[in-house]
Amino acid sequence: MCAPLLLAAIACLTACTHAQSPYTFVSLPSSPLKNVQSALISTFPASGIFTTSTGAQFMLASCQATYTCGPNSNTGQVCNVWDAFTLNTPVTIAVNITGATVVSTLMNAYFYGSMSGSIATIDFSGTGGASKSYSVVQGVSVRDYADSIWSSTIQSTTGINTTQVFSCTSPACLGGAGTFNVNTGNTGTYHVDQQDFDLGPSFVGQTLTGITITRVSSLAQPVIFAMSVRTQAPRPSTCVAACTATISSSSAVNGFSNFTARIGGIELGGAASFVLNSGVGNLVSGNPGETSTVTVLSHIQDSVYPISGLSFVYQYLTAGAATVRAGANFTVSIVDVCSGQGTVVYRSPELTDYSYDNCTTCYSPAVGVALGGLSIPVQAKSAIQFTFYNNNRGLRLKLPLSIAVQWGLPTTTITTTSTTSTMTTKAAADGVTASATILNMTRPTRSSSTTAVTPLRS
Repeated sequence: MCAPLLLAAIACLTACTHAQSPYTFVSLPSSPLKNVQSALISTFPASGIFTTSTGAQFMLASCQATYTCGPNSNTGQVCNVWDAFTLNTPVTIAVNITGATVVSTLMNAYFYGSMSGSIATIDFSGTGGASKSYSVVQGVSVRDYADSIWSSTIQSTTGINTTQVFSCTSPACLGGAGTFNVNTGNTGTYHVDQQDFDLGPSFVGQTLTGITITRVSSLAQPVIFAMSVRTQAPRPSTCVAACTATISSSSAVNGFSNFTARIGGIELGGAASFVLNSGVGNLVSGNPGETSTVTVLSHIQDSVYPISGLSFVYQYLTAGAATVRAGANFTVSIVDVCSGQGTVVYRSPELTDYSYDNCTTCYSPAVGVALGGLSIPVQAKSAIQFTFYNNNRGLRLKLPLSIAVQWGLPTTTITTTSTTSTMTTKAAADGVTASATILNMTRPTRSSSTTAVTPLRS
C-alpha cells in the first residue's frame, strides 16, 4: 500500500529480501515512463534480479509498472525506467528499513546542454532524527547513459562510490540516444552506473523512512533504473518478493487459480536472462553447458488446501547448431520461497528442434503440460521455479506463460462443523480429485524428487 501523498510525488515501497541476502529492493515511483530495452539500451535486462560486479542486487522492474511502454506506445512492454523528475520538485519514496547502511542506485542522466555541478540532490531521513544528504554531480557521480559531447567520466567521492556496471557498444547493442527509440537512436557506447550512498553513523540503530530525490538543473534529467538498500545483516525471515500477489484457494474458479508469468514478475538466477525478440519477450536459458533458474514471483500459499495439479503451456526456440546432439531440457518445481527446497513435478524432453539460428521467430507449436495426482502442501510461501540444463544447446521460452494451479482436499483439520462442510463441498464442487486432468492434453510423467535433476547427456 502506498504512503499518503506528502509534498511531492510519493512512491510505494515493495520490499524483497531473500534468504541470506542483505539487500531490500525499493520500487520505482508509481509511473515509470519508458521501457529500457525499447527506449534506451536494447540489451540491458528489463526484469528480474540484477547482481552487479560490486555484489549489489537490484530488482529491475517497478511493482507499479504498466505494460504499455515502447515505441509508438506499443503494448506488452513493462515501463521500468523513471525519468519524470520535475525541476525543483522533490520525489519522496517512503520506506521502512531497519539497519540500513548503504542505499544503492542504478542511475544515469539525459543532458540537454553543457553544464557542470549538481543535477540532483538525494536526501535520506530516518527515525531518531537520522539524516544524510548528497549532491549528485555531473561528471563525478553521474553521467549521460550514452557517450556524447557531454562529460562521460565518473569517479568516486566522499560518501558516494560510483561504478560502471553495464556497458555495450553498437552494433552489439542498440541505443535510444536522441530519439528514445533503440531502432533509430545514435550509435555508440551506452552504459549504466551504480552509486552507493553511505548513510553514515546517524543511521546506526535507526530505521530508514524516506528517500527524497530533487532535480536541480534544467539541463539534465536524472534517469533511475533501480534502487536497493543494504542492511547490516541478512533478514531471511522477511522473504517477501517484489511485484507479486499471493495466490490461494480463495482466488480459485472451479478449483483452479490462474496466473501469468510475464516481464517484471520473474526472478532470474544463474545465466538466465530476458530479451525482446521482435517485440516478444523471451526467457533465455543461458549458454551451452550452463544451468540457470527462473522463479515466477506470483507466490502460492494456502493454510488448508494443497496443490493437486499444475498446468501450463509453453513455446520454445533452441539455440546452437542442429548437428549438436545433446539439447537443452528443463524441470518445473514447486519450491519454498525462503528455503529454496522444493518438489520437481515436471521434466521436459530433450529439446533440439525449432532453431533460433535458422528462424528467430519460428517458435514451436504450443506444448501443453497437465499434471494431476499431486498433493503438495503450500502452507509456507511457495513459487513455481523452472530449472534449465543447457547441455550443448541453449533454450528460449516465449513470454508470457499462462499457469494454472488446481487445489486438492483440505490438509488441515477444521473443528467448526459448518466450515468443514463448506470446504468439503467446495472441493467436491470444484472437481478436485487425484486423477483430475487439468487440460485436454497428455499428462507427462511426474517425479517427486527433491534433489537436483541430472541433465541429459550426449
